[in-house]
Amino acid sequence: MATGAFGRILGARQRHRPASEGPAVRDTDRDGNCLVEFYADGGKCHRDPAQGPAWAGLEDGRHIEAYMVNGSHHRPEADGPAVTYRDPETGRVIRQEYYLDGKTHRVDGPAYVEYRDDGSFLCESWYCHGSWHRDPAQGPASTWINPETGNRYENFFVNGRLHRDPAEGPADTVHDPNGVIIRETYFINGEQIGDSQPEEVEG
Repeated sequence: MATGAFGRILGARQRHRPASEGPAVRDTDRDGNCLVEFYADGGKCHRDPAQGPAWAGLEDGRHIEAYMVNGSHHRPEADGPAVTYRDPETGRVIRQEYYLDGKTHRVDGPAYVEYRDDGSFLCESWYCHGSWHRDPAQGPASTWINPETGNRYENFFVNGRLHRDPAEGPADTVHDPNGVIIRETYFINGEQIGDSQPEEVEG
């Protein structure tokens, strides 16, 4: 989330300006290129999502756009993600996050998606009002790849708890880079059922 430069600037200046008049703050480099701009109302980052992002700028080598209402990340999912990170040179999407009233949320897809520097998949997570959640029949709520080992992790969550009918399969699975299962664990409503089988191996 765009909290670093955004938090420092907004906290220091407590800006206010009607969005119809333009951003409350706009910082540029010596060549006039925009480094950061944001809209603020009463000291809170705020802009009607239909008008565009409330915060946009460079942070940690990435270009970030954040839609915020009354200081909280918010954007109707039908309109797109509330926060998007891009490579400033290529425009390639690095990460996208969906929020509703400040909580990570999306109904028709993952609310959090991230890609590696080469554009390949890194992770995705499904959220409902801030909690990991997805109908187990549709697939795991969280899938991610360890960039160091290449292992793939899949977790099934219902209302924030690891859960999957054992008859349908494990709620927690780890695959090695070749797709071989190196750990399976069963959970019902957050409670582990039995031991992990087989045991996970290092690396």
